[in-house]
Amino acid sequence: MREKGSPSIPIRPPMVLYAGLAVGGLLDYAADVRFLPDSLGFLSSLSGYALLAVSIGLMFMACTAFRREHTNVRTDRPAESVVADGIFRFTRNPMYLSFCLLGLSLSLILNSLWVLLGTFPFCVYIHHVVIPEEERYMEKRFGDAYLNYRRRTPRWL
Repeated sequence: MREKGSPSIPIRPPMVLYAGLAVGGLLDYAADVRFLPDSLGFLSSLSGYALLAVSIGLMFMACTAFRREHTNVRTDRPAESVVADGIFRFTRNPMYLSFCLLGLSLSLILNSLWVLLGTFPFCVYIHHVVIPEEERYMEKRFGDAYLNYRRRTPRWL
């Protein structure tokens, strides 16, 4: 349940990703559709595991920065501060980037077109619904401190 003073995000972002991955996984089980040739299997898996490591690292660095600033990670709770150090110096949305990379990494590891397509709705939802709402919320809550951060730090990379 959304707490008062938090962004108006209709569905928590991880739930959208998990649903997409679950649907992709079920479709993959029902109809195995590969998007890379079998000859690239090892390279695909290796790339997938490398991206998975990057995804986990990004999430770890982002959560660590949030804890240092004593602010909430969850979108249904109020932000306590503008986190602008650590990984947040390079991207305003390392957690969402991490989730997108997670879906891509799993699709490479499994060589599954369905898992890749299951990640796509999450990326669209984040880019067009969640981030714009969070940006409006942060601007209203923190004013110039957030606007200065937003000007100097890219949304993605």
